[in-house]
Amino acid sequence: MPDPSAFSPVAAFPERVHIEGAIEIKQPPAGVKKKDAWDMLAALTPLISGVVVAAVGYYLTGSVTNALNREQLNLSNVTEMRALLLSLQGPKPEEWQAAAFTLSAFGVPAVPPLISALTVGDEVRSPYIETALRGIGLSHPAAVCTPMTAVLDNHTGRFTWLMHKSAIRLIGDLECRDAVPVLRRYAAVIDKARAAGDVDLYSAMVDRSQTVTARTLDSIHEELTRTRGIVERTEDR
Repeated sequence: MPDPSAFSPVAAFPERVHIEGAIEIKQPPAGVKKKDAWDMLAALTPLISGVVVAAVGYYLTGSVTNALNREQLNLSNVTEMRALLLSLQGPKPEEWQAAAFTLSAFGVPAVPPLISALTVGDEVRSPYIETALRGIGLSHPAAVCTPMTAVLDNHTGRFTWLMHKSAIRLIGDLECRDAVPVLRRYAAVIDKARAAGDVDLYSAMVDRSQTVTARTLDSIHEELTRTRGIVERTEDR
């Protein structure tokens, strides 16, 4: 009968190593290579690649769909705004105010066509166009302040004095602080022309399709005084 004390667990089970404290660590069978991090990464690479491809495909599909939806929305907006702009420039005064209010609901996309309409507006229609731009500017001031300041700073004779007057009013109504230097330069020209009694000093920088008179200079001066009072106060806040 074999001696139990001669029995060795290590000899009987070579794949197990006995550690003091009754802890056993199982060893891999002889000839079997233990997997390292590179082996595990290689095994996971197809799965990771599939996930990445699926994510990129989902993102691109969503981006293309969103872009198409935006284009469709822009096209729809253009069609609707065109009809409203025609109403605003049409022969029916009762439609002008409603058209202006509705155009303001389009927000920032309506600013360029409204500015274009303002360039050919007369003293009757211009206030309605200003109403639409003012409505947009209350929510998005930069969208209106920036182009109005650029119009006022344009002395190439491209815009009429009436367009400049509308720009001055809107700059004041929307408290366009960045327009202060432009307003001061513009006021210097008006003051010089009024002091000299020479409308040509001013008319040289506006479109002459609308006649400039001494009354024009006084009207512009009044609007500038009001607007500068508003904007220069806000500049000090």
